[in-house]
Amino acid sequence: MRKMKNSVIKKFVLFFSIFLVLILALLSLLNIKGERALRESLDEIAVNQVLYMKNRLTETVREAEIYGAQYLSEDNIRYYQSRKVSDSYLEQLLAKELILTRFQDQLLASRAIEGIAVYWPETREAVSSPIDMPTIYPFAERKEKGWHVIDGSLYFFLGYPYQKSNIVSRSEYIIIVKLSDQYLDEIVDKVSVDEKFSGLFLTDNGEVLSNTIVDEQVVKEVATKWENGKEIQSFYYQDSSFVMTKIPRLNLSLITYMDSKQSTTPIDTFNLIFSINLLVITLYGIFLIYKFDTDIYKQVQTLSTYLGIATQGDYVTRIETIPNNEFGTLFQNFNEMSENTQTLIMTLQKENELRKNAEMKQMQAQIDPHFLYNNFSYIVSMAHMNADAVEEMALYLAEYYQSITTSTHQTVTVESELKMIDAYLHIMSLRKDITFSIDVAEELKKQEIVPLIFQPLVENAIVHGIEARQGAERISIHGKKVGREWVVEISDDGFGMDEKRIKEIYTQINASSPPLEDHGVGLWNVNQRLINILGEASRLQFVKNDWGGTTVRFLIKNAE
Repeated sequence: MRKMKNSVIKKFVLFFSIFLVLILALLSLLNIKGERALRESLDEIAVNQVLYMKNRLTETVREAEIYGAQYLSEDNIRYYQSRKVSDSYLEQLLAKELILTRFQDQLLASRAIEGIAVYWPETREAVSSPIDMPTIYPFAERKEKGWHVIDGSLYFFLGYPYQKSNIVSRSEYIIIVKLSDQYLDEIVDKVSVDEKFSGLFLTDNGEVLSNTIVDEQVVKEVATKWENGKEIQSFYYQDSSFVMTKIPRLNLSLITYMDSKQSTTPIDTFNLIFSINLLVITLYGIFLIYKFDTDIYKQVQTLSTYLGIATQGDYVTRIETIPNNEFGTLFQNFNEMSENTQTLIMTLQKENELRKNAEMKQMQAQIDPHFLYNNFSYIVSMAHMNADAVEEMALYLAEYYQSITTSTHQTVTVESELKMIDAYLHIMSLRKDITFSIDVAEELKKQEIVPLIFQPLVENAIVHGIEARQGAERISIHGKKVGREWVVEISDDGFGMDEKRIKEIYTQINASSPPLEDHGVGLWNVNQRLINILGEASRLQFVKNDWGGTTVRFLIKNAE
């Protein structure tokens, strides 16, 4: 026993240790893969966001350039200065108002453009909508055509004539398009993966455009890692992850970055909680091993010992010491099981004895001297008159008693019972003026039923039905299917019974013990056997039929 105990405990400790090692290994693997997967996922989202916002900004820039080129060639702008010599003051105002209206209509169609202006360097005159740009005009004279970042805002300069020079100050007039600062902030905001992460623009000369505070030194350091020839690039620097793309048309780089440690905080928190739980489980497991050694194993051994005694057939034994724990309930259940098993065995023995006695009495009742005397008398009386009748009576008697003597099994088929009833009714029809019919489906004939059920009911129909009424002669046995059950009916055209008599019979056959007198014992026996074998729904039922006689019916479960 001690060897077995040590073996069980060692296996349990080994299993628990392996379990902990596997959990720790799985935790480490999940931590590494989870952190890597999270970073890759965030990087992919950031790359997609950056590319999307780059394409969006590029389309907006192209739209602004088209506006600039469109205004560059409009006559009301080209001839504005030359017409001032010949036009009246009112005409000059109308010409200026026409240019302003043209700009305003264009601004209504694009929320990304904040302002449009035309500037004549020679006269220092400008037409601008919706706001004037006096601080920008000096820059316009010194800048080349194209996009420029001035005071944190993005401007597009285009001079006329377009082909003269890249220096717009040499142009007759300059078209200025200003992108909305709010639109640029929106680009920066939407390029971020999360509200905790930042986005920004970085000019080629290192100027940072952002609506949040950023470490410019870190950003400039990151910009040095850019590899030419790539559309977009991801890299890590210090504790942050960066995604950057170039926008050559604007001489800008669009950058988004995130704190790597902050992004993996949920995983680290989960690992900490899991580690604490694992430590608690380990300590609790050690406690369980101790309890298993001191309490559980001893109780299991006690139960195993008494179960071994019970398997040898000794159900008298009982566990005397009942502990005050879960095993106490288990030991009590074992004692109850032993007691119930002992009672069941005694009950089965008694039931077997009673069944044998009942079968013996049933056999004795069937081999009725009066029944034999009447049949033999019939044979003697017909011996000199009708040899065929004698032969027929002898054959049916042989068949009938052969069926009775073989009906000692627990169950028989309906077909074998009907075969015995057919012989019995032929015998009675030779002696009495009786006609009968048996209409039972072939499927029902294959059903199992307790033996000697039909014969007492048929005999009762003849003795208490047909013989009690003058002119009565008909008996029918019918089996039909109702739903999932078979209904068997035995009908006669005898005297019949009123409601009062039917109630008396129900009281008699449903009693816990048979009647003291012989009258009614057969029906009580049949009813009890049907209930015991087939259930409560199969008990006998009595009704008055269309012939005026009695129909007794019972149910047989459909064995599907």
